[in-house]
Amino acid sequence: MKRTIALLIFATTPALLAPVGCGKGAAHDAPHEHLYTCSMHPAYFSDKPGDCPVCGMKLVRVPPHQGGDQGGTPAQVAPPPPPGQPTPEKPEKPEKRDRKPLLYRNPMNASDTSPVPRKDSMGMDYVPVYADESAGGDAPTPGHAAVQIDPERRRLIGLTTALVRRGSLDIGIRTVGRVAVDERRVAKVQPRFDGYVERLYADYTGKFVKKGQVLAAIYSPELLVAQNELLLAIRSQPALTRSGLPEAAEAARTRLRLLGVSDAQLDRVAKEGKALHTIDVVAPIAGFVTTKNVVQGSRITAEQPLFEIEDLSHLWVLAEVYEYEVARVQVGMTATITLAYRPGLSWHGRISYIYPSVDEKTRTVRVRIEVPNPRGELKTDMFADVVIASDPRQALLVPEDAVLDSGTRKIVFRSLGDGRLEPREIETGGRAGGLYEVRAGLREGESVASGASFLLDSESRLRAAISEMAANAAAARPAAASPPPPASAPTSDGGRP
Repeated sequence: MKRTIALLIFATTPALLAPVGCGKGAAHDAPHEHLYTCSMHPAYFSDKPGDCPVCGMKLVRVPPHQGGDQGGTPAQVAPPPPPGQPTPEKPEKPEKRDRKPLLYRNPMNASDTSPVPRKDSMGMDYVPVYADESAGGDAPTPGHAAVQIDPERRRLIGLTTALVRRGSLDIGIRTVGRVAVDERRVAKVQPRFDGYVERLYADYTGKFVKKGQVLAAIYSPELLVAQNELLLAIRSQPALTRSGLPEAAEAARTRLRLLGVSDAQLDRVAKEGKALHTIDVVAPIAGFVTTKNVVQGSRITAEQPLFEIEDLSHLWVLAEVYEYEVARVQVGMTATITLAYRPGLSWHGRISYIYPSVDEKTRTVRVRIEVPNPRGELKTDMFADVVIASDPRQALLVPEDAVLDSGTRKIVFRSLGDGRLEPREIETGGRAGGLYEVRAGLREGESVASGASFLLDSESRLRAAISEMAANAAAARPAAASPPPPASAPTSDGGRP
């Protein structure tokens, strides 16, 4: 009260000091002072910036367009009346005089209302709620109401508008994957005979070998006997032919071939006419030796694998796709693989297989992507970022930050002009590149609010709650407030009418 009186004195001082008969008066020519108010206590005003004495918040400048009662052009002060005449009352603006509060609400709790002005436990004044402020507008969204935000507040909260436009939407699937060896390019080197390792050439794990390169030289008594049988059959070929056994030499040769001796080594035995002391074990494919189970001098058996070789020039990337995205994945789609620690490099491949089961822990489906690796830059068990591309399509698009997703529905605020925003529930489709596909609820060319969806949602819900409380308060007014019906006139005989 003291503050209000001080402001009144401050406002009327120029009018009292103005000379009589000076036209419009100095009060109208003096520059107007800016007023400041509290965001939580709009009934409090100050002529200079500072802190609110009630809650301690910083005072904000009142926009000039809100009029003299809200800090714009100060109301003109009439000159003082002649002595002996009563001071005329200040005329109230028609719009302010006609507006009557429906109720008063707690500024910190919209559900706490009162039919008369009061203060809460913190000493804060209840805020009046008028009929035009509680009106929810034509918003078709339950639980939300239309809101109106002035340009100054739009700037403070970072609110902008964006057009609903039609454009190209490329809904790619972003996921992670693990680099794995192509299972079709793995070979195990396992002898079909017993023996001993006399010389070991693939002497360490990770060694790169070419196809046909000698890995080890094996001495085998079993192979030595078989070679001597082959030489005997070759020397006895004429006699065996006369005896009706022309295929004896070929049978001995086939036996050695089945034991793993190559044709080149068999030709060498036949040419030199003597058995080889050791048989060479060669690499069936080119690649890296990933497993080595022998050392020089080891005894080997037919059940023991010696080496495992992997061809890493062509790899798999096993990507994990969430089960709700699997329907969009098809065999033959292209994919781009990148590494977070190798910027600027990318590899391209195609989906060759979609696994038939869902991982029960991650709820993902594994997708196999075949990727060439000629320079060996990809290593097995690397983690990679995967983008599965899809064919772009034309769709109605809105910015992602304009859509408020509550989990059960998606809401945008359509701009109606003059700062008025209407909540609108929409149906969305895919999402990519910071854009949502709109399937229903908006038309091309309309404007939607962007950048402050959560603040708008809070304000809209608050307005809707106030509107509902105002309607309930109006409906709960006692019927006794209406005038009673007139009593019936008695009849001439004094009886009942």
